[in-house]
Amino acid sequence: MMVKRLLFVSMVLVISACLASHALAANILSNSGFDNDVIPDGTQINPPTPYDSWGAYTPAGHAIYNPAPASALQPNSGENLLYAVTGAAVNQHVSLTPGMTYQLSAYVRNFPGEAYPGYLIGLWDGVSDDNALAVGDLFYGVYGIEQGASGNTSDWTLVTTSTYVATAEDAGKDYQVQVYAYGGDAGAYMCFDDVVLTEVPEPASMALLAMGGLALLRRRLSA
Repeated sequence: MMVKRLLFVSMVLVISACLASHALAANILSNSGFDNDVIPDGTQINPPTPYDSWGAYTPAGHAIYNPAPASALQPNSGENLLYAVTGAAVNQHVSLTPGMTYQLSAYVRNFPGEAYPGYLIGLWDGVSDDNALAVGDLFYGVYGIEQGASGNTSDWTLVTTSTYVATAEDAGKDYQVQVYAYGGDAGAYMCFDDVVLTEVPEPASMALLAMGGLALLRRRLSA
């Protein structure tokens, strides 16, 4: 009877740990929706004026924009959006914690009535275009979302990477999330909003914590 009770409690704890790992998911990017910059309706800010939390990977060709209420282009959420001309990019530096699972997502669309550029939203180690952490043949490297000019959309569309579990090799590295418009017609603009890098505790780690709790429970019951 005691063994059955312990097995049941063990199963409940492991399932609870896996569910808790998803509940503890957090976005580790700052100013994901570009809304921390207070901009009057119908205006924008461009470099060299700094953006909150985002750096200008290229010195020009992008802006954080608050469309007028009557504009055909509106943010996916909040007040502002980011747009970038072909060849322009912004970035934000992040660090990864070994054992944590990461997933990158964003909303993208073209400028109304204009040609489609391509885009890349990726996590880059700042060194190599291709490395052991790459998933697929990406233009920039750890993992990301790459889309050529064809197939882009005139409505906000959510794009998402696969997941990546950080290893001990990632500890202390200076990674950056890069949002980049490229390819397509010269002079075309791509719009971005709600760029999120989700960090989720690894289920296995949560399960180990649950099993540790079970061991304590077993010791207490047998005392």
